[in-house]
Parts: sequence; C-alpha cells; structure tokens
Amino acid sequence: MSFKRRKIRTGQTLGGLIRNHRRKNKVTLEQAEEGTKIRLKYLKAIEEDDWGIFSSRVYALGFVRRYCDFLGLPGRDIIEEYSNEFTRISNPIVKIKPRNKLEGFTLTPRVIFSVVAAIALIFVVSFIGFSVNNLSKPPYIDIISPLEERIFQKDIAIEGKTLDTATIEINGRTISVDEKGYFNQKVELQEGLNIFEIKARSRLGKESNKMLKLYFENK
Repeated sequence: MSFKRRKIRTGQTLGGLIRNHRRKNKVTLEQAEEGTKIRLKYLKAIEEDDWGIFSSRVYALGFVRRYCDFLGLPGRDIIEEYSNEFTRISNPIVKIKPRNKLEGFTLTPRVIFSVVAAIALIFVVSFIGFSVNNLSKPPYIDIISPLEERIFQKDIAIEGKTLDTATIEINGRTISVDEKGYFNQKVELQEGLNIFEIKARSRLGKESNKMLKLYFENK
C-alpha cells in the first residue's frame, strides 16, 4: 500500500498528525499493523502520544519512522520537527518541593553545606566509576532499521546506534558515527540471503559484533 507524500502540518502533536493522516487515507489500525509489522498497542500509543510505553528513545524513533514511511509521510523530517516530544522518554521532569525541616531538626547552613558536599562527592565517584566501566566493556549495538528479516526492495539503509565514541564497521567497511552515536549506511541487497556483520569497537579496543540477516525477495 502506498500513499502520496505530503508536507508536515504544524500546530498539532505528533500522534495527532499521524492519526489524522491515517484516517484521511481511510486506513484502519489493523491494516497499519499488517503493513508495518508493528503491534497494535504501539501504533495506538504513537497516535495518543503515549511515549511511556516505549522502553527507550531508540525504539520509539524506529517505530515512528516506520509508521510514517508506511503512511507516506516524511519520517525523518517529522522526527526532527517533533524531537522535543521524544526527550520525555528518557528525561522525565521531577519537581522537588523545598522543605525547611527534616524529621525533627532544623536545617542550618552548615548542615546544607555538608549534604551538598556529600552529594557532590558521590556524584564525582559515580561519574568516574561509570566512565571507567563504559571504557572497559564492549560498546553496544542497537539496530533501528531494518527490523524485518524479509525485504522486498533492493536498496535499503542499515540504521543503528552505538556509543558516540565507538567506531562501526559493516562487513569490514568503516562507517561514520555522529555525535549522538547514530550511524546510517546504504547497501544493495542480492536476491536471497544477505548477511551483514556489524562490528563496534571502543577506544580501548573492546569489540562487540552483531549479525544482521536479510532475505531479499524480488517481487
């Protein structure tokens, strides 16, 4: 199923834009589920702007991109225009109510200074430990697209995410990684089974590998 691509309309939420475009093209959620291979509950969550259902920003971006492509919407442009909505997935806002007393004793400048110093020390130690741990383990590899094993078009793009300090190789070819760790490489599939070895390497030489198997069927 294909649709005519249209420019992004502003003044509405991302979910509302997608929902209105789907209804205007008279596509049911069940048809969208079949066409995108995305479970119905995730399609509903996207249309209702319910980003809390997604485990990470990467998966939300991948699903939105695939849904937009199915509906004939410019997925990459839409994701850029509504990028602020995705920040809520990993950056929840927590409001802290200030208090003058803690469990029966009064806060004094000396107590406040001691607490702040202790928190700062914990933060520094945690940051150092986190940095050392990240450097000492292999970088992760998340594949954003394609998510299906069966492909019906010859030219596709392999998209994914890793550490912003890592280097990526696909079948021995070095691929550029942007400042946020995203990578994108166009490939040409041969009819039948295509195997891609994706390798990520940290600055300390730690490596991780992921095999991507795609079956190209030329209809």
